[in-house]
Amino acid sequence: MQSTATEMLHLMVVDDEPGMRDAVERTLDGYVHQVKENATSVGFRLSQAASAEQALQLFEQAKPDILLLDHGLPGVSGISLLQTIRNDVPDILVIMITAYGTLENAVRATKLGAFDFLAKPFTPDEVRSAVCKAVDHIVLQRQSRRIANERRRIRFEFLTAIVHELKTPLAAVQGYLRLLQEPEPESGGMDHQHMIERSLTRLDGMHTLIYDLLDLTRIESGQKKRQLAQVDITRIAGKACAGIVPAAEALQITVNLETSAPVGMLADAEEVEIIINNLVSNAVKYNRPGGSVSISCKRREDRVVISVSDTGIGMTAAELGSLSGEFSRIRNSRTAGIPGSGLGLSIIRSLASRYDGTVDIASEPEVGSTFTVTLLDRKTFVDNQFYDREATDWWSDTDNPLMIIRYMMNPVRFAYVLRHLVARSYDYRHKRVLDIGCGGGFLTEEIAKYGFDTTGLDPSAPSLVTARSHAKIKNLQIDYQEGVGEALLFPDNHFDIVFCLDVLEHVSDFRKVISEVSRVLAPGGLFFFETVNRTMLSYFIVIFLMQIFPLTRMIPRDIHNWKYFIKTKELQQALKDADLQVEDVTGILPGFELLYHLPQLRGMAKKRLSVRELCAVFRCHESSIKALCYVGYAKKKGGKVPTGKASASNPYAGVASAGESSAGSP
Repeated sequence: MQSTATEMLHLMVVDDEPGMRDAVERTLDGYVHQVKENATSVGFRLSQAASAEQALQLFEQAKPDILLLDHGLPGVSGISLLQTIRNDVPDILVIMITAYGTLENAVRATKLGAFDFLAKPFTPDEVRSAVCKAVDHIVLQRQSRRIANERRRIRFEFLTAIVHELKTPLAAVQGYLRLLQEPEPESGGMDHQHMIERSLTRLDGMHTLIYDLLDLTRIESGQKKRQLAQVDITRIAGKACAGIVPAAEALQITVNLETSAPVGMLADAEEVEIIINNLVSNAVKYNRPGGSVSISCKRREDRVVISVSDTGIGMTAAELGSLSGEFSRIRNSRTAGIPGSGLGLSIIRSLASRYDGTVDIASEPEVGSTFTVTLLDRKTFVDNQFYDREATDWWSDTDNPLMIIRYMMNPVRFAYVLRHLVARSYDYRHKRVLDIGCGGGFLTEEIAKYGFDTTGLDPSAPSLVTARSHAKIKNLQIDYQEGVGEALLFPDNHFDIVFCLDVLEHVSDFRKVISEVSRVLAPGGLFFFETVNRTMLSYFIVIFLMQIFPLTRMIPRDIHNWKYFIKTKELQQALKDADLQVEDVTGILPGFELLYHLPQLRGMAKKRLSVRELCAVFRCHESSIKALCYVGYAKKKGGKVPTGKASASNPYAGVASAGESSAGSP
């Protein structure tokens, strides 16, 4: 691509062959790469070095951003220079050049910190592809740093706002108390009772702010354990109306609950109460004397709609647009003197997101506002908050349910993936991979070890903290992002491989996930999936034995819901509808005769057998029987994926069986 560059990166070629250095420079001279993710155009400022010693001298003048480094330099070798760079200037991305395109050299260089490698002889297109991959990484890493700095700035502003919101009323209370401390004449004749009442009002405001902050912190951290049950939204709304009556009557405001019929949904009652209480409280506070507040609750197919309208001061379009962050309050002459923390809407939005919900606002100045919260009633809930609560245990060696994923399930999944990539002689270099529902990174790390440009996606922020920390310890370059499979924030045709293992049975609409996978998958790309079949066998083993029966229970009760399990025909049809052609489907079974090993299950229930020891007994394997779990992969139409026998140059040759142990074995 030839165009004007908006950013220049310094690229140095270190090779003892002048012809090789000149060839790389001719390939990249004037070349401009467009980074798709943020529309940045990147050009190159090129330099050369004939030896490691010369390169180190040039580093002192101008450190490069990207280094193309020959593996077999005379004197100080390329590997030795790579080690020096990792220790002294780790920001440089190193692409190793080697005359021996073997997995051994690639793995060794990668373990020592190389970003990628090129095997001689290579074409100009291969050079550009490797360099462009490094450019993407640098640009996105810098963007991530800018985002992190912006988050720090927002956090500072957030803390500053808290200090301001507390300092003003605290100063007022302090002033009143000093007046009360003075003899009567110094108070200016002000009534002591009035000063006490004003102080109490200010303290009530601070009390509300602190509790709002605690609510928001508990919600966004996932620390609060949810109590999901069938609740009546109308009854909760009625309770909120009764609670606000004293404040409403003081302003002669009429509060009407327009719904009398029960509206049930599966929800956490406290979460719904917080949503409705905030809506009703704001409708009264920002109303006018003699106004009215109307609350309605109704069902719309699989969703519950809660609407609160007032005849208050209303908002302009510009004011509505400013209600986006914490402490977002409309500050003008009409709102002066109205107490509030500005956190209510943030709390409502955070809670609504737990139900795949939305918050919509319609308002007109001097007419009033209507706040509408729409919540998905899943009816059959899956407790995905479990992964937030257990986040620190992903890589722990202490007994925990996550060991079932690590030691019982992950080895067979990864072995399956490797076997089919080997069968296709799949060239992993410069390939982008997405692991949806990556959790703490069990599978993601195994993928990254083979040099893929790997992205891990998960909705659990605490799990991602653990994943990033462990990847850093293992010196693995993995881009972990928070998100969900139903709404992938990536460009079309962006990934070469997408993994979605042990995820589809945890979402309310697996077809939407598959549709999104197809969108972000490049033509000819591969989609690996694994899920649980909806059969009586899966109900007996996964639901009854593993989640319900006291003597055999291994995992919390609400992690799986049988109604979310997916029959093979249903999944295959969804794949077909999304232009994904099924290439293979294979069953997965635990390695046991169920009745024979019931004593082992009982031993674990009585704490005589650890989860890890149990995983050794029940370790899963591939099977022609798909009635319990099944794994498979599909190819997106419109492209070519290399096929053929594994060869000596294949990076996966001889590792399919080793994948089981690398994925973790008890």
